Amino acid sequence: MAQKTRKLEEVIFLQAETVKVLSYADYFARKPLFSSLQVKNVGEFPVENLTLTVENDNGMLLPCEKLLAEIPYESAVEIKLDEILSPLYFSNLERAGEEILSVKIKKDKKLIVETQCTVVTLPFDYWQGTNGN
Repeated sequence: MAQKTRKLEEVIFLQAETVKVLSYADYFARKPLFSSLQVKNVGEFPVENLTLTVENDNGMLLPCEKLLAEIPYESAVEIKLDEILSPLYFSNLERAGEEILSVKIKKDKKLIVETQCTVVTLPFDYWQGTNGN
């Protein structure tokens, strides 16, 4: 009897947690945007050649696309993204607001999984204080 092959949408999961508040000070200090960014494969076989993208419609992020060569079977991989915040966005921001980030995983340009995160952004001369994040 042949085994049923599971779709990638059933075995690939994405968990993304961002910091709560961002300002130019965070960009300048090179603090990471994500406190946790994991891709989990619950399938029985490794998955190869996935593409992770992080997007924002208002220019808060520099273009971000990362190739994930392999996600081993029955495991999770922590993804590190360095320097994806746009200094131009934070230096020109005049009032606090919320930004929505879209994190997507694709295989051969087909969307596998997507999640959204919300971040509060502060103007150039604001700081969230020592208890901000």
